[in-house]
Amino acid sequence: MRRVTGAVFRRLTKLYRTIQRYPFKLSLRHKLRNKNFTLIAKDCTGAYLLHELGLRFDTPTVNLYFTAPDFVKFCRRLEHYLSLDVSECTDTEGLIPEKSYPVGSLGTGEDEIHIHFMHYKNFQQAKEKWEERKKRIHWDNMFFIMTDGTGSSPEIAGEFDALPLRHKALLTYRDLPGIKSAIKLDIPNAGENGIGAPHLFGFRSKLSARRVIDDWDYVSFLNS
Repeated sequence: MRRVTGAVFRRLTKLYRTIQRYPFKLSLRHKLRNKNFTLIAKDCTGAYLLHELGLRFDTPTVNLYFTAPDFVKFCRRLEHYLSLDVSECTDTEGLIPEKSYPVGSLGTGEDEIHIHFMHYKNFQQAKEKWEERKKRIHWDNMFFIMTDGTGSSPEIAGEFDALPLRHKALLTYRDLPGIKSAIKLDIPNAGENGIGAPHLFGFRSKLSARRVIDDWDYVSFLNS
């Protein structure tokens, strides 16, 4: 009986949140003037935002994540890395606890970076989507979002902040003095590994329809 009651409660909560967020999402989409852009994100934060705004995925960085150091390297030499063919990384020891999802790689030696395709069934599917969405990039209208997690540190944050990118944001849960691109959000459940999309798109409470990331005016960021 408890399982049934719990399942019913979750369905009702989901319905309540869908109804409550509907006018909010319509308002966001109405305010968004810039609709043809590419959002390069470290993790699923970009996909969540594009979904909330009702936009097509005109970016290859969807349903995946980079470690913070690899993401900075990727952004620093974006055109170079996107000109390469992504290859499957078969030796994932030290990269993930177990090979539960495909991992891709770009570059070789010290330039090599890894892409964790954690929401794809296999590497072929991940590669097809990566290549398909690469073709949609709006090179003249790009935005970059990094989350303060998985390998991040104040030093890495500083490297990201120093990149000559016109539109960039570093979403964090802590004070990062001197980091101009930092957007600090109140995230009480941030863990030892920092934050990611699940933290940012979680709800403030069990009955709340407000997500953590709603505290950031990302529409103004994308309109800038």
